[in-house]
Amino acid sequence: MKMRNSHILQLLFLTFTFSLNCQSDPNNLVFNGNKESMKQNFTKAEVEYRKAISKSEIQNKASHNLGNLLFENKNYDEAIQEYFKTQKNSQIDLEKHSAFHNLGNTYMKKKDYAQAVEAYKNALRNNPEDDETRYNLALAKKCEEEQQNKDDQNKDDQKKDDQNKD
Repeated sequence: MKMRNSHILQLLFLTFTFSLNCQSDPNNLVFNGNKESMKQNFTKAEVEYRKAISKSEIQNKASHNLGNLLFENKNYDEAIQEYFKTQKNSQIDLEKHSAFHNLGNTYMKKKDYAQAVEAYKNALRNNPEDDETRYNLALAKKCEEEQQNKDDQNKDDQKKDDQNKD
C-alpha cells in the first residue's frame, strides 16, 4: 500500500510538472493568445503573446500575432516594432515577407508612404510572387507621389503668399 501511494504521488508530481511546462511553452502561449484573440479577448491575447515573447526572444509567431493585434487596435507604432522584430529574427522568407507586408500596411495607415514603399519592396524581395503586395506597392507609390505633389503645391502657395506680403 505504501509503495502504491508513492507511485501515485510521483505520477501526480510528473503530471503537475508536465502541465506547468506546457503552460510556459512559448508555442502554447501563442496558441492561447490566438484562442483569446478569436474570442475577441484582446487584452488576454496580448498578455499571452507577450508571455511567449518573454520566454523566447526570437518567438516570431508571437511577435507577428501581437503586431496584428496591435494593428487591429490602431496601435500602429507598437505594431511596427513587433513586425520589425519578426522580420529581423526570422530565417524563413515567407515569414519575413508577411512581416514586411504588414509593416507596409501599417505605414499606409500612418500615411508614411515612403516607408510603406520600402516595406512592400522588402516583402517582394522575400516573395516576388505575391500580387497583393505588388498591388499595395503600386498604391503606396501613387499615394507618395500625390503627397509629394500636394507638398510641392503647398510650398508654391506659401512662396506666393510670402511674395505678396512684401
